[in-house]
Amino acid sequence: MNKTIIFDLDGTILDTLEDLNTSLNHVLSLFNYNEVSIDKTKALVGNGIRNLIKDAAGNPKELDSMYDEFIKYYEINYANYTKTYDGIYDVISELKYKGYNIVLFTNKNVKIAKKLIAKFYNNLFDYIIGDGMNIKRKPDSDGINIIKAKYNIDYNDILLIGDSDTDIKTIMNAGIKGIIVSYGFKEKEYLKNIWNGIIVDTPYEILSAIDNVFAS
Repeated sequence: MNKTIIFDLDGTILDTLEDLNTSLNHVLSLFNYNEVSIDKTKALVGNGIRNLIKDAAGNPKELDSMYDEFIKYYEINYANYTKTYDGIYDVISELKYKGYNIVLFTNKNVKIAKKLIAKFYNNLFDYIIGDGMNIKRKPDSDGINIIKAKYNIDYNDILLIGDSDTDIKTIMNAGIKGIIVSYGFKEKEYLKNIWNGIIVDTPYEILSAIDNVFAS
């Protein structure tokens, strides 16, 4: 088999929200900006850490310094509360066993993404793309094109699984298959308004959904 399953990270394979919120508020407080609620953080996540800080602080002039401080703090505190979603480890293990290429494509800093994958997913992922690799962030299709070339496959053999409008736009921009999860950071009703493809409510539904997508 030469088909590739691409997973988003935050809100798809890991619940990172509390650690993101704690790190964001550390930076906001340090630079004298108002802290934000965990729900506000949840609404802003998906476009990379720099944009998360920018949106939470209202386009701050100290953005570069705030970003550096966030990364420094988050590199130490990236997994205090972060956890896997129930069943997703088994799902990815099954896909790996079936012979799919398993790839991570995240807008998170790639150094931290690799730490998270090493901690929670051992050697399940064959390739990781993240911010800081001179690859355009999602929803740009640059990363998808790199994955296509790496595995020498057609776009029709690539499927992205994510939880947000950013992932949906990536799927559409690249012209690949997609599955969206509703157990992550975006509510199902919101997702249904912007995505007319398959939405799954639990990780366990992903396996059958993949079979249906590739069979169609």
